Order: sequence, then C-alpha cells, then structure tokens
Amino acid sequence: MRSNRINYVAVGLFVLLAAAGFVVVIALLTGRTGATDEYFTRYDNVAGVRSGTPVRFEGYRVGQVYEVSPVVDEDRVAFRVDFFVERGFPIPEDSRAVIASAGLLAGSSLEIERGRARETLEPGTMIEAGPTADPMATIARLARQVDELNVDAVQPLLETFTLYIDSVGQTLLESTPRLLGDLELVTETMRENAPQMSRNLDEFLANLNQELLGPDNIERLDRTLRNLEDSTQSLNEDVLGVENRDQMRAVLSNFEASSRDFATLAEDLNRNQAQVSQVLDNLDEMVSDSREPLGESMEDLRYTLDAVSRNIDSITRNLEGASRNMSEFSRQLRQNPSLLLRGRGTSPE
Repeated sequence: MRSNRINYVAVGLFVLLAAAGFVVVIALLTGRTGATDEYFTRYDNVAGVRSGTPVRFEGYRVGQVYEVSPVVDEDRVAFRVDFFVERGFPIPEDSRAVIASAGLLAGSSLEIERGRARETLEPGTMIEAGPTADPMATIARLARQVDELNVDAVQPLLETFTLYIDSVGQTLLESTPRLLGDLELVTETMRENAPQMSRNLDEFLANLNQELLGPDNIERLDRTLRNLEDSTQSLNEDVLGVENRDQMRAVLSNFEASSRDFATLAEDLNRNQAQVSQVLDNLDEMVSDSREPLGESMEDLRYTLDAVSRNIDSITRNLEGASRNMSEFSRQLRQNPSLLLRGRGTSPE
C-alpha cells in the first residue's frame, strides 16, 4: 500500500516535470521567454519569412516573428509581418526593417537597421520596411524580371525576326530563277564580246603608246625638263643670292626692331591709360565732393535771378534816367568845359 503511494507520487512528479519541460521548450521555440513588445511592418514579398523567423537588431537577436498575414490594399496584395522584441528595447523612430540573410544557405531573418533619431518607437507601431537584402529573394526577383523581359521583349523580337527571315527566304526563292537567268545572259554576252573587247583594248594601248611616247613627244618632254631645270637654277641664283640674302636679313632685323618699338609703345599706352584712369577717378571724386556746394551755389544764383527778374522794371527805369542825366551832363560839358573847374556855369553875355 505504501509502495503504491510512492509510485503515484513519482509518476505525478514525472508528469509535472514533463509538463514544465514542455512549457519551457515551447517558450524557447517561440522565443517568449519574458515580457515582450509587439511591432509590425509590411512587405510586398516575404520570401523566407514565417512564424518563428528571428528578429535581430544590428545582428543581435531581440525577438522573432509570430504571424505573417496578407493584406489587400487598393487591388494590391501586401503582407503584414507581426513580431515581438524584448520589452523596453529602444528602437529609434527612423529605423528600418529589412529581410536579410547571412548567405545562400543561411535562413532568412528580420534585420532592424538602427536609425539616427533620438526618439524611440512606441510598442504596437509600424517600423518602415527597407529593401530586401536576402540573396534568394533578390535572385527570385531577378528571375521574375528576366521572365517578364522574355515574355515582353525577347519573344516578340524572335517572332519578328522569324517573320523577316521567312519573308527574305520567300523573296529569294521567288527571285533566284530570274537572277540566275539574268546572270547567265550577262556571262553569255561577255563570252561573245570578249575577243572584240580584247582587240579594242590592244588597239587603244598601241595608239596611246604611239601618241604619248612617240619621238616628237619625248623630245618635247626632254626640252620641258631642261627648261624647268634652268628656271630652277636661275631662281636659286637670283632670289637666293648673296645680295638678296643680306637684304632679307636686314628686313628681318628691321622687323625685329619694329616689334621691340611696338612693344615699348604698347607699354607707354598702358601707362598712359592708367594715368587717364587715375585722372578720371580724381575728377569723379572732385565732382562728388563739390556736388553739395555746387547745389548751394545754384540755389543762390536762382534766388538772385528771381530778385533781379522782380526788380528789372525799376532797374531799367533807373538806368534810363541815369542815361538821360549823363547825356545832359555831357552836353553841358561840351558847351562849357569850365564846369569841371568852377562847378557851375556862367550865363552868356
């Protein structure tokens, strides 16, 4: 009786240990070994990603994927990937989640690339998806693009090329008999006319030899060559003689001296230009400095002219009266010059 109780207790302990071990194994397999925070992201292609795919932050494992579900958005299918990471693990706001693989034979993982922001994401928010870095996904995408290129471009090109070859072949098949007939006719004509053409060529060469290489033409050619040689020798003696060479040297020396004088003149002109520029700058400064006094002088002159214009009538009358007095005074002096000495005139006797 007592041994049965011991057996029951042992079996119960074994069952409890087995259940605890099962729970531990399940926790290890699912990665839920403690408190976690949930996040999600979206991809157009989730090749290699499934429940249990590890999640790494800059290579360090921080959690794993627990669900991948399709999402239809505006006639377009995307995939939502839900995953959890260790609770309180800081993830910057501008971080990106990419599907990465360590090699061709390694499994895929969800890699979180660190951002530079100081603020961190709140649990339950979305992490922006980055470009896939999985070699297998890249190869699959490349294969899909090659297949699309084959369907959209290569096959139509091959079909067009085949049609062109067929057309050219058909044209050649239809035209070959006619071309062969024309070629046969041309060769037959050449065979019949070959002796006559050969005789004509022989006669042409004989006439050419007789006309161009006859005694008269050879003598003319000889005279022409002698005249050319004499002209060359005369030109050498007249143009390239000692006196002409001295004159050419003198001309070159004069040209060199003129070049030096021109350079000196250019330097003088540059100096004069600098002086003129300095004078113009000084005049500009003088005009700028005297602009205010000149304006005041013009204002005074305008005031004076206005005063003169207002009093011009009285001035004119005064000048006219003074003119009449001077005329009277000059008349009296002509009649009695002694007025200059006595100051008053004497009545005539």
